[in-house]
Amino acid sequence: MKILKMGEPPLVRLTESLMQRREHLFLKLGPEIEKLLKEFHSGPTQALLRFAKDFDGIELEPKELFVDPDLIHYAHKLVSSELRQAIDHTIARIERFQQELRPSGFQAQEEAGVYWGVELRPLERVGIYVPKGYLNALLLSAVPARIAKVEEMIMATPPDARIPPPYVDPALLYVCKVFDIDKVIVSGGVGALAAMAAGTEKTRAVEKIVGPTGQIGMVAKQYLSELVAIDGTTGPMEAVFLCDSTTSSKSVGADVLGISERNPDAKIFVLHPDEAWLRKLVAELVDQVDAVRDFSGREGIRNCLDVNTHFIQSQSMAEGAEWLNRWAPGIVVLPVDDAAEHVSLIKRCGGVLMGRFTSPVSLDLYGGAIGIVPTLGAAASVTMSSPASFLRRFSVIEVQKEAVQRLKQESIALAVAEGFATHQGAFKTRDDERN
Repeated sequence: MKILKMGEPPLVRLTESLMQRREHLFLKLGPEIEKLLKEFHSGPTQALLRFAKDFDGIELEPKELFVDPDLIHYAHKLVSSELRQAIDHTIARIERFQQELRPSGFQAQEEAGVYWGVELRPLERVGIYVPKGYLNALLLSAVPARIAKVEEMIMATPPDARIPPPYVDPALLYVCKVFDIDKVIVSGGVGALAAMAAGTEKTRAVEKIVGPTGQIGMVAKQYLSELVAIDGTTGPMEAVFLCDSTTSSKSVGADVLGISERNPDAKIFVLHPDEAWLRKLVAELVDQVDAVRDFSGREGIRNCLDVNTHFIQSQSMAEGAEWLNRWAPGIVVLPVDDAAEHVSLIKRCGGVLMGRFTSPVSLDLYGGAIGIVPTLGAAASVTMSSPASFLRRFSVIEVQKEAVQRLKQESIALAVAEGFATHQGAFKTRDDERN
C-alpha cells in the first residue's frame, strides 16, 4: 500500500487509467461476454443451469431457476421480526426521500389557441438485478419503481449454495412480498441479465434493467442495451475519501475495511494533505486486516487493499476535489468537520456523504438519499436512480385554428430557410377547412 503524491508520475498514470477505465474494461471483458450471451441465446435454460454450476457452484434443476410464488408469499415467516422491522423502516425512509424526486406532468396555455404540456407514463415491466448480499439494491430499485407505478417488477439474483432451496435469502423474498414481486429468477451475472432482457418461459422481456452488478455484469448490460433500456454503468463501488486534519484515521480505516469486505472489486481512494496521517492509516489497516478471522473475507479485503485502494497526498481539499472531478467517481465521502463548507467543491459524482459520522458502510440506513449511483465515469452525466428512471415522458401540443393564421408565416419562413418547399401546403389545406 503505497502513498502517491499529486503531480508525480505514478498518480499521473493512475489518473489517466481512471479516465479510460470504462474503455479498458469493455476491451478486456467484451469477448467473454459475447461468448456467454451467444450460449444463452442458443439455449437459455441449459445456459442458466451451466452458469449456476460453473459460476455459483450449485447444480440446479430447471424448475429451480424460478422461485415458487408460494415461497414468496410465506417468506415473512422465515425472517426475524427485528429484521422485518429494519427492512420496513428502511423502505419508509427511502420512500420519503424518493417521493420528493417524483416528476410531474403539466398542461398549460402558451398563448391564445396554443396549448402544451408533458405527460408521464410508467414503464410496464422492469427487471431488478440483486447481487448476493445486496438486499439494499432491491429496496433502492423497487421503491422508486413503485412510486412511478411500474406495473410489474421481476427480480433476478444468483443462487446461494449456503442457503437451502430455493437458494435465495428469505429477506430478499420478504421484500419481494412487500412489493408484489412474484417472479424471481434464480440466476446471476450475464445469464440473469440476458434472461430479463430476452424473457424466459415464465417471464416476459422487461423494458428496463436496473441494479448494481460486478464488472462482467456491468459490461453485459451495455451489450444488452440493444434489446432493453438500462440504468447506465452501475458497476462495482467507487469511493473517494476527501479528508483534512479533523478526520479520524480510525474511522476511515474502518470504512475502508467495510467497503473492501462487502465489495472486493471496489475502487477506494483516500486523500489527505498530511503524509504522516496517511502512513498511520495504512498501519491501522494492516492491523485491522490481520484481526479479520474469516479467511475468505480476509483474502478479499487484502486483494482490494493491494490492488484497488490508493492513498494520495494532496495539498488541499480544493486540489483533491479538482482531481476527483476529472474522473467522476460514484461516491465522495467528506469525513470532516464543516463538510457543508466544502461540498460546493464537488462537481461530478454520484453522491456525497458529509460529516464524520456518515459512514459509507451504513448506506443501508440512509441509502434512499443516495440511490443506486453510476460508476466508471458515468456520474459525469448520469444521475442517481429515482422515480424518473421508471417513467416515460413525452410532450403534447395542440394548435387551434385561430392560432394557425397568426403563426403560419413564421413557420413557412423557417421551412423555406431550411430548404423545404411543401410545408406551405399543410397550412393551405387548413385554410380551406376554415373556409
